Amino acid sequence: MTSSPAQRVDKPSHSPAVLRSGAHECQIRSAPVLVLPRLQRFSITLKKRQRAKIKFILALCQQSEPMTSSSVFLND
Repeated sequence: MTSSPAQRVDKPSHSPAVLRSGAHECQIRSAPVLVLPRLQRFSITLKKRQRAKIKFILALCQQSEPMTSSSVFLND
């Protein structure tokens, strides 16, 4: 009672079910063009967030530098 290969139906990689569930690694290579801009926008957003965090941290460090150096001299 084994099923013959003719009865097996494979879904294409661009089927809505695959797009909704998220593509696996092997399916990303054959991802439809419509999905790629979404992924690119996500990576650009991440880069912007990282840059904003770095700028924020640098600004905090620059603000705290004068205070820490003056407090060191006062404690001596």
